Amino acid sequence: MKKIKILGFASVTLLTLLGMFWFDFASASSEVEIRVSVSRKEFQLGEIVPVDIAVKNVGRSNMQVSGPCIKVATKTSSVYSSYLPPRTLFMLDGIDIPLILSPGEQKTTQQSVLWNDKPQVSHLNEDAARSEKENKILSDYAFPKSGDYLIRGCTALLINGKWKVVDSEPIEITVNDPEGEDLEVWNMLKRNGNIAYFMQVGDVPRKIQYNSEERESLLREIDRLVADHPQSAYSVVLRQRLKTFRTFQQKRLDPKSLKQSEPL
Repeated sequence: MKKIKILGFASVTLLTLLGMFWFDFASASSEVEIRVSVSRKEFQLGEIVPVDIAVKNVGRSNMQVSGPCIKVATKTSSVYSSYLPPRTLFMLDGIDIPLILSPGEQKTTQQSVLWNDKPQVSHLNEDAARSEKENKILSDYAFPKSGDYLIRGCTALLINGKWKVVDSEPIEITVNDPEGEDLEVWNMLKRNGNIAYFMQVGDVPRKIQYNSEERESLLREIDRLVADHPQSAYSVVLRQRLKTFRTFQQKRLDPKSLKQSEPL
């Protein structure tokens, strides 16, 4: 099945305007139905949470919608903040922006939730910084502490030239403290969010992509982490990410040598 990478232009627009678990909830809207779901209810800190978001046109005419987004709140506060994924990237099968849904049509996308691209405001004045941070998650992680969290899916509809934001009903997950080797690795992830970025995206962060010294330093640190904590669930993911990343790098730099090295 062909997958098209959708850079989050529409998602950024939606965030500016502002549950499909196997535990299933939908939005209350006469135009679209939004559902969010996850495969299980409990996760641990530092674990990637895959969230499926389905948007269905339940109206009688074609509907233009933005790329979907995710909002997160703690159960105790119920104050929702927008999650901005690395590169604001959504994977959506066979769909390009703008997304036009015909009556009765439904499209589903999955967003991994972990590292949060929090607003960078050090260069802004106080008023501009306050505006930039409003309604956004301000930590490096969508789930920075253990506890119960609420997740909503959302999208924006273009109606008569104006955008209308629609949220799904919330779903609840529990995020637990890791133990043993996983706890040791989580502590390392907290100290260096670049590792979590790599674990989620499979690439180094944009800010160090063209700095060979910083890039190689990060890769060496991940190598050590995987070697020192081979039984950690995080290491399993990181090991696979490293393999894929290096295979791609080798192919990009010297595709002929890679082809010759492959077994017949």
